[in-house]
Amino acid sequence: MRLLKEARNSLLLCRNKWRDRKTHVYHRCPHCRAMLRLPRRPGFHGVTCPRCGQHFDMTVK
Repeated sequence: MRLLKEARNSLLLCRNKWRDRKTHVYHRCPHCRAMLRLPRRPGFHGVTCPRCGQHFDMTVK
């Protein structure tokens, strides 16, 4: 059952990445490895992870 759930989540993530490819970028939190969806605005951004609450800086191209 867990394997099916992981496979389904992986496929949903791929679909969402494709759907949002022009407006958002996806990155993982370096602390808890949660997948974050960020607006596609070039530059240097400060990000706070909603899962673990850690703040980190990220550059979006």
